[in-house]
Amino acid sequence: MERRKLDPRLLGFLIAVHVFVMALTWRDIGRRDPSQIRGPKWLWRLASALQMGNALVYWLFARKRPNPHDDS
Repeated sequence: MERRKLDPRLLGFLIAVHVFVMALTWRDIGRRDPSQIRGPKWLWRLASALQMGNALVYWLFARKRPNPHDDS
């Protein structure tokens, strides 16, 4: 079976998207208090750097929603 080569333009695009998503994720992690994130910050930074899907998991599940009844 012959392997198909990945188009360099597609690879470059995917790398650019990954870096952009990772930068947004790291910025959000840096601005949040540790109590607003499920798990350690360093772990989410590492996970988002390794795979773009992990950044999606961070955005969907790791960020705690603000409590609307909290006065602070």
